[in-house]
Amino acid sequence: MVKRKVKLSNVSGWAGTAAGAFNAHTVVLDIPTGPRYHVGWIYGNAGAAKKFTDLFNEIRIKINGRTQRTFTALELLKINVLNGLLYTGRNGNAAATAFQIPIWFAEPWRKSLVSQDALAWGTGDVSTFQIELDVQAYAGAAAGLIAPTFYAEVDNSLVRQGQEQVQQPLGLITKWIKTQIPITQANAVNEFGGLKDLQGAIQSLHLSDSNLSAFQILVDNSVIREDTVAGNQTGLEGREMQPNPTTNNDFPTRNMYDVVFDHDDILANALPLVIGDRRVNSVLARLTENGGTVSRNIATIAQVIGNAE
Repeated sequence: MVKRKVKLSNVSGWAGTAAGAFNAHTVVLDIPTGPRYHVGWIYGNAGAAKKFTDLFNEIRIKINGRTQRTFTALELLKINVLNGLLYTGRNGNAAATAFQIPIWFAEPWRKSLVSQDALAWGTGDVSTFQIELDVQAYAGAAAGLIAPTFYAEVDNSLVRQGQEQVQQPLGLITKWIKTQIPITQANAVNEFGGLKDLQGAIQSLHLSDSNLSAFQILVDNSVIREDTVAGNQTGLEGREMQPNPTTNNDFPTRNMYDVVFDHDDILANALPLVIGDRRVNSVLARLTENGGTVSRNIATIAQVIGNAE
């Protein structure tokens, strides 16, 4: 399908001003339904001494009023760069500079052409598609602040229903489910069992923490993935991922630990939570703490392939 870039103009709620202080508020982008969406772009300038991550905090993506992805602006930059320097956008980590930040729906970093587009978001059967962005308060003037504008790369993928061709329905998507993993024991194994409640297949886990030394993932009490920090990083780099790139104007220091189940580029190798017709009984993450503060919670994003919530 031929992709085209379109401006998304139905934006409400912006209350920022370059001339003085403003309160925290939320911007809502109502996205037209019908096309298939490959990537959305946020354009703007956070103003003097401010970055993309100073302007925006939490971002939520909704289908039919239900949240499918929750993440912060900082987490978006860190996860984007993991997939490769080509997918970071521009100037997300630069102050007083125009930024262009992508939100990926399709996954063009995969090796298979079919897999690259397989998870693009068709909206032929969707009533509403929205992105909500929480704008942070500014205490004073920020010369150069520019209200955000939004673009998307889309196509008009069609599928056959009976004798008719219709715009592609949503189907399987990659959701970003935000959770907190508690760390209560220093320099010891901490166990978290909340992953079993996710719906779909776990593609990856992204933990905003730099004080872990090793992990185990167990499904129904069997270890299915185990590694050290160093070994995990080497494995990801071997798949042309960027778990520890040198910080520049496009992205910050990551300080993030990534467990990627389908790093071999095969979608079907995500960690299934249903095997045959049986749902797994338990999914445990055992994380070895290494010199951080106790007690603390690790903000974690689980990327899950599945139907919309």
